[in-house]
Amino acid sequence: MKTIILCTIFGVFILISFIFGLVFGCKLRNNEKVTMPNLNPIKAVNKHKQEKEVQRNKKLEEEILKTNLENIENYDGTEYGQKDFPE
Repeated sequence: MKTIILCTIFGVFILISFIFGLVFGCKLRNNEKVTMPNLNPIKAVNKHKQEKEVQRNKKLEEEILKTNLENIENYDGTEYGQKDFPE
């Protein structure tokens, strides 16, 4: 019984290794970058926070640009009709 279980486990590992080899081999043949999955949860969370911060900053810059363009369109020589910039 032990032998059958061990053969099954090793067979699964061999199949997984073969599949990884095919995937990485295709990437290498196509000159793509091969990266291993990130198994460190702390780095993954920090990376997610940085990406979220970048997206927030990009959205804020877009809102400022939009407000600036609206202010240019609405300018009539006075301060009326002008919008404040988001912070």
